[in-house]
Amino acid sequence: MAVVQVHPSDEKLDRYIHGRLGPPDSVPVLKIEEHLFRCTHCVLKAERSLEYGQSLREALSTLRHSWKTRPGTYVSPPSPDH
Repeated sequence: MAVVQVHPSDEKLDRYIHGRLGPPDSVPVLKIEEHLFRCTHCVLKAERSLEYGQSLREALSTLRHSWKTRPGTYVSPPSPDH
């Protein structure tokens, strides 16, 4: 009998990556960690998500710096929760 592997949703994987899925010893976190232990596809997907997030943070940091260093063109950056 073949074992059917169910991948976590993108949202659930993203919440896990950013520590918003629950406490480290909670059932949802442990299930995703067990899945990641045996699923290269999801590990690669998580790595790409982390890399994308890091690239986005770097781009926003550069943009904020340019906003602050251009005389007469400063625009308030959006608040972090938007």
